[in-house]
Amino acid sequence: MAPSGYSIWKGAAVIGKYSIGQNSSIAVRGEVYDDANGFTTGIIQTLKEITSYHFENNDFHIEMV
Repeated sequence: MAPSGYSIWKGAAVIGKYSIGQNSSIAVRGEVYDDANGFTTGIIQTLKEITSYHFENNDFHIEMV
């Protein structure tokens, strides 16, 4: 618990990208956001998200998982 008068919230993201040949690659991003006191939204919550990307010939497609 945070000291009186303080609120703590935190978030982190991790990104990884892997090349598949000369013109294609895939990437994955994961994020976590923790607002233990509900300070930023008024709701106590921990949010988690994973997104995948596919790049081909400098074009990309996003898929939410």
